[in-house]
Amino acid sequence: MRLWILFFVMSCLPFSVFAELPLGQVPPLIELSGDQGGRINGESWSSSELKGRVFALFYADPDEADLNNAASEAIKAEDFDKEKFGSVAVINMAATWLPNFAIQMKLESKQQDYPNTVYVKDMDKILVQS
Repeated sequence: MRLWILFFVMSCLPFSVFAELPLGQVPPLIELSGDQGGRINGESWSSSELKGRVFALFYADPDEADLNNAASEAIKAEDFDKEKFGSVAVINMAATWLPNFAIQMKLESKQQDYPNTVYVKDMDKILVQS
């Protein structure tokens, strides 16, 4: 079952995601804080947190965020060991016409539904540009 979930999550990603980073190369460090974004509680977030476990990283347009619900629910249902698996949802805040306060409210609601997922706001498409 876990292999099917992994296959499903990976098949939902565009292949261009894999094109930029050669196997074995460490990706550049990315930090989101202040006006650039960060966690929904206002704290900064760094890609250096993505180590030591397997992570599912969702990079979502707020207008299309519900497209990830099936994958999120499947991961939640598996109840993976928190010491070995984590998930991060980075929200591309610059990709929508929705006001930031409305997205913030939605993210706070999502955080209650998925308490083990780290929600991060990317205000300036920093992850897209890196």
